Amino acid sequence: LSALKLLGKTSRADDLLLVVFGDLQPDDIPDLGIETRFVGYVKDNDRLSLLYSAADIAVMPSLR
Repeated sequence: LSALKLLGKTSRADDLLLVVFGDLQPDDIPDLGIETRFVGYVKDNDRLSLLYSAADIAVMPSLR
């Protein structure tokens, strides 16, 4: 999240869109200075593929 906060402070922040899918809710993520949309849990593989294909960058959490 700290890297996203840094991006939100740049002059390019207006060009960014953060799309969050999964179990997270808007209250789970602090204001990052980036427009954020929550799409919920995606069960459909075709829709999931479209989300990944539309992304310039994909960030996934790790348990490590």
